[in-house]
Formats: sequence, structure tokens, C-alpha cells
Amino acid sequence: MPLLEGLLRYIELLSLTLWVGGIAFFSFIASPSIFAVLGTEGGGKVVRDIFPKYYWLGYGAGGVGTGVAVLLTLLAAPGQGLIALLLAIMTAIFLYMGRILRPQIFKLRTQVGSLEGPGTDPTVRERFQRLHRRSVMLNGCVLFLGLVTLFLFAWHG
Repeated sequence: MPLLEGLLRYIELLSLTLWVGGIAFFSFIASPSIFAVLGTEGGGKVVRDIFPKYYWLGYGAGGVGTGVAVLLTLLAAPGQGLIALLLAIMTAIFLYMGRILRPQIFKLRTQVGSLEGPGTDPTVRERFQRLHRRSVMLNGCVLFLGLVTLFLFAWHG
């Protein structure tokens, strides 16, 4: 493997593992712990503060990983076309989640003092819950696609 290809593959793998690791850590360790310790209201405030950084990690890792995978595809590295496609899909999903869903969820969240309080509009609560479920599902899709991409990366060595 030429030096340039090896360096590019290292950058691609580094961006992918940082991204997938960040998703897994936030989803399965940080977020549940934050809500367990601080409750719904306090946990929500902390998570809302983390989210912009969380999404920027995905935008950066996805952009770098996709760009490098495209370069490797042009260098005729085996398996890179599919990896580039998966990284591009993951990045597009993350952009949708962070730039479209997150602002909608945040707006709904700020419309009410508490999603569980007695004065909460049930339609606002239902819309918030629906968008939140969509966000969680898409986050899981990105994690799954990231794991598939890591497998392909290992498969093609």
C-alpha cells in the first residue's frame, strides 16, 4: 500500500471511529446517566447544551470521512465506493438531524415550561415526542451504518 493511500485510510478510519464512538458513548452512557442523575428537566438542559457539539463532531467526521473515501475511490482502493456512499448517507442523515430536526424539537421544548406539567398542550407534547422518536431512530440508523462501514473497512483491509 503506497504511503498516501495508507495515510488517507488512517484519516478515514480515525474520523469514522471518533464519530461512531461518540454516538455510542453519548447514546448508551452519557445521556442515560445525565437523565438519571438530573431528571428530565435538568438532563434536558445539559443534553441541549451538548447537542450542537455532538452534531458538529458528526458533520466534521462525516465530511472528512466522505471526502477521504471519495479520494480513495478515485485511487481505485477496493471497497471505497460503497464506504464513500455509506459515509455520505450517514452525513446527510446527521445534517438533517442537526439542522432540521434539532431546531424543531428545541422550539417545541421552549414553547412549554415542562412537557410533563399540568398545563402542557397535549398536541405540543405529542409533536415533541414524535420528533424526538424520529431523532432517536435516525441516530440509531447512523450508528448501525457506521458499524457496517467499519466492518467493510476491516473486510477490505
